[in-house]
Amino acid sequence: MNEALPPLKLSGLDSTSRQSVVSEIRVLMQIYSGIHRPWRNGILMALDDLAHWSECDAFLQKQMRLFSARLKTSGFPDPDWTYIKAILWVESGANTPDWNTNPMQIGVGNDPGILVVLNGLEKMNLILPPPFRDGLTREKIISDPKLNIAAGVAYLLNRLAISEIRSLPDSNHEAKTNVVRKGDTWALIAKETGTSVPHLKKLNPNLGSQLTEGQLMLVQRVVTQRTITSWRPVNPASIAAAYNGGGDPQYVQKPSFVLDVLAIAQRHRLM
Repeated sequence: MNEALPPLKLSGLDSTSRQSVVSEIRVLMQIYSGIHRPWRNGILMALDDLAHWSECDAFLQKQMRLFSARLKTSGFPDPDWTYIKAILWVESGANTPDWNTNPMQIGVGNDPGILVVLNGLEKMNLILPPPFRDGLTREKIISDPKLNIAAGVAYLLNRLAISEIRSLPDSNHEAKTNVVRKGDTWALIAKETGTSVPHLKKLNPNLGSQLTEGQLMLVQRVVTQRTITSWRPVNPASIAAAYNGGGDPQYVQKPSFVLDVLAIAQRHRLM
């Protein structure tokens, strides 16, 4: 037996297009039958009010462009922004009061994510450097929808980033020539000049493992810092694990359902 549809108006569609949309929705309802029905119906009702449900789109796209530019050197995968839009719909939905204050739901209750953002924990300093966090407070993040979206996206990217501690050349110190003294070793020179043996050997590929007094060697200080080395894939499963933290067993399916509903809206020019 077919499941009853929510009372959709689907204004602007002719009878043929309306029937096509209804048929596609019925297929989705079967595919996602395991998702809580009232929640599914709430998302489907967005098809009758897409202007309201899409009012954050421009800001969200702008934020993704900013993050993409900032993280480009780390190999940022520059995910389709509609994945983030799907989270927005999953987290609050335009038919709830939270849409106007904290649509990404970061900072709600005992949510630890907001502390990561405000205090620059985990990899947040790489995602959202301190200057971008100046003036941010919990009260602002949970009451300003744009700040909430920016903080939520930053926290998500922080969780998707994979990092490690690396020694990198100090851009404030140029390489200088050092004269090897009697008894010097790679490790001793590295310690005395504030660098690392791997970096010394990279700068001096012509020198062997045993140093000789009087040899000329390039030295440059290094700084030890956390660096993003790669990214987890951006898909509903990784988003659910990174952002939801396992609190909702249906969270993996929910963004996929939203994306499929959006695809219907695009195919039939409802947006």
